[in-house]
Amino acid sequence: MPDNTLDFQCPHCNAPHRLPVQFSGNRQPCSECGKPMRLPSFVASQAPAPISSAANQTHAGAIMVECPLCNNTLYASRDKAGKEILCETCLESVAVPAIPDAPSKSSQTTTKATTKPGTVANRTSQPETAGKEFELSDPTLTLRPNQPENPDTGQPGKTARYADQSQSGELTIEPLKDLAPPTPAPAAPSMPTEARQTSPVGNQPSEESEEEIVELEAIGDAPSIPVQPLTPIQAIPVVTDPTSTAPEYELVIRWDTPCSVCQAHVVVYQQDIGQTVQCGKCSQPITVTARQPLPLPERVIKQPHRFAGEQTRIAQLSERQPQPKKEVLYRTVIEWQVLCEVCGTGISATPEDVGQEKICPDCFKVHTIKAPAQMPEPVKRVVRDELEDLNQSSASRGSESTNGNSVPPTATAAGSTRQVLKDIPDMREKIQRDEHAASRQILERAQQEQANKEEIEPTLQFEEGSWLKAVAQLMTLPTVLSRVAILGSGYALIAALGHSATHTPSGGSIIGTMGSLALLVVSAVMFLGVSAFAFSTLLNIVRQTAMGDLEVREWPAFDLWSWLSDAAIVFVVVTYASVPAGICFWITDFFLSGLLGILPVILCTVIMATLFPFFLLGIMDTGSLWQPFSADLNKRLKHRSDLLVKFVLIGIPAVFLCIVGAVMLLNQSKIAVIFAAIMIWLSLVVLCRIVGMLAISMAETDTEI
Repeated sequence: MPDNTLDFQCPHCNAPHRLPVQFSGNRQPCSECGKPMRLPSFVASQAPAPISSAANQTHAGAIMVECPLCNNTLYASRDKAGKEILCETCLESVAVPAIPDAPSKSSQTTTKATTKPGTVANRTSQPETAGKEFELSDPTLTLRPNQPENPDTGQPGKTARYADQSQSGELTIEPLKDLAPPTPAPAAPSMPTEARQTSPVGNQPSEESEEEIVELEAIGDAPSIPVQPLTPIQAIPVVTDPTSTAPEYELVIRWDTPCSVCQAHVVVYQQDIGQTVQCGKCSQPITVTARQPLPLPERVIKQPHRFAGEQTRIAQLSERQPQPKKEVLYRTVIEWQVLCEVCGTGISATPEDVGQEKICPDCFKVHTIKAPAQMPEPVKRVVRDELEDLNQSSASRGSESTNGNSVPPTATAAGSTRQVLKDIPDMREKIQRDEHAASRQILERAQQEQANKEEIEPTLQFEEGSWLKAVAQLMTLPTVLSRVAILGSGYALIAALGHSATHTPSGGSIIGTMGSLALLVVSAVMFLGVSAFAFSTLLNIVRQTAMGDLEVREWPAFDLWSWLSDAAIVFVVVTYASVPAGICFWITDFFLSGLLGILPVILCTVIMATLFPFFLLGIMDTGSLWQPFSADLNKRLKHRSDLLVKFVLIGIPAVFLCIVGAVMLLNQSKIAVIFAAIMIWLSLVVLCRIVGMLAISMAETDTEI
């Protein structure tokens, strides 16, 4: 400590302070706790007192030891002398050296010398037994400046205590006890100053161990603060519990193990391996087995252990107990996926959602949920509470709150909780693209959808007689009329040549017979050529009508191979329809021969006219000539039975026209045969137009499913 400063600690809060020496002996409040304290007197430089070789003691009476592993300086209280403590840095056990017992208190004589002002009286204590360390008979030597000694006892008044300080030699201030309340008293500037000198007696010379303690009373005006009279005040007592000690720590290896009976987790230690402990909850024995690998050591507060009997330890319950398994509820539901037309995201739907609107989570397009053609199979789904996650998070926040009277929000929210299904797994597809690319793609698809909607909207919004209007509109299209007229003339010519070849009498001549055969061959070749062109025309009418081109503006370019392939499709469809129709014709003609000869022809025509559209739609749906039946088509027709009824009602005139033409083919008149061929051709054109209208409605049904 420098010669011109005072270093001391507050006796109440142990806060360190440093003041100039001119403030020594005054009373000042502590800057930390605000309690009054007496500033110590100036202490001259003193020689270090002899210390024990076993332990070093600080100014607070603690024992200073050094860790042998990390060389860290540790401080231990006096009650730890002769014991072991843990290093705070490396957790190594450090032995605290024992302090030799203090000698019995002996009476000491004090020499008092009263001098004039400015002189100093020396007081020496008698030496104790040689070979022992220097200690005062009383742990503290009581000093009080400007206070005369008690004439009865010859001892000064108790105002401050000089603690046993073997290293620093600093003064500490303790609260003043057993004093009267503060009363104003006049200053006594003329009071003489007392000076006492104490010199410990030891093995060293008196000149080296002598120390001088001078207490001066503040007289006159101080350079910075006014002079205050020294009046006794009542110090605030500090309540201390002498029995309370610092907690003891230990380094242990422990882990949790479950009880086989109550499933509670108990804490076991490394020294319990191979032994039996008792569960602290159900009192059942638990055999501790080694754990591989062992957990890391922990520094915990040393706790006492309870024993049942002599060797069986009662294991304490762990703080981390297993949570009870929550009961899982399942419910059988029916659900399917609705694909968003804009972004392609899957939207979950249930039978309860039919007729309602749902918004796509990606592009926010509103979709009206409609029932599918066939309901999917029921699946099991987990049932959960809708507010479960919210309640759990609120409960965790409530437990962390410092207000102990707060009620967890789970109790209030439990009344409004309802059970709902969890999210459908793998129902919503993740779009693996950046935000701008997704926006552009959604915008492009939306524009394309809007363009298609504007183009097909007139054809989708049909009225009650819209199909009839579409059939009538076909007869007003110049391109269609020209093709139908040319092909009708071709079929009329073929019918005339065929009638002439079959009904012209040959008269038994070879030339007449050869002429008839030649006409038949020519009519057959012409039929194949005209049919190739006619069948491609019929198929194009079906395609364009199904695509929404009711005016049939587009026609395929001249390509012999395309014409032959289209003609082959229609020819195969006619062949498929002719097989059951021919079987029905021969069976009915066998039983009704001579009675109702026209009835087999009518039944055959009805069967062909009915099967022709369905076989054509089936081949167009499957894309294979060998699969005239389509499972998808059957499902959609079953779902939209109204379209089937509408198709049958509008197709009745075309079927009737075909029946009339078929019956007229049996007539002997050439004119009747020609008109019969034209009527059959017109009935096929009308049927193809109706098939195209049915395909439009089926396509609309596809988007709704």
